[in-house]
Amino acid sequence: MSTQQFDFEREDVNFKAMCPECKYEFTTTSKNIKDSNLTLVNTLSCPSCGKELHRIILSEKSKKEMLEKIEQLAVKEIENELEKSLKKLK
Repeated sequence: MSTQQFDFEREDVNFKAMCPECKYEFTTTSKNIKDSNLTLVNTLSCPSCGKELHRIILSEKSKKEMLEKIEQLAVKEIENELEKSLKKLK
């Protein structure tokens, strides 16, 4: 199974992540996310259980925020495409 590579160069976003082991929530940065499996570029130690993390899971709040952000970006892209199409019609 291949993983999608993400380009977070445009915007560095802090978000709530969870330790897959103990479910402790902590803040991390999108710059440390390597792919769609939420594999980390640099490993972290869980602040609660101390486990070395190679990947994380998103907290429910972060999932909702990311979905809202994706939705906003999709709407903006659609609006830009419509604007380009309308200009071609003129």
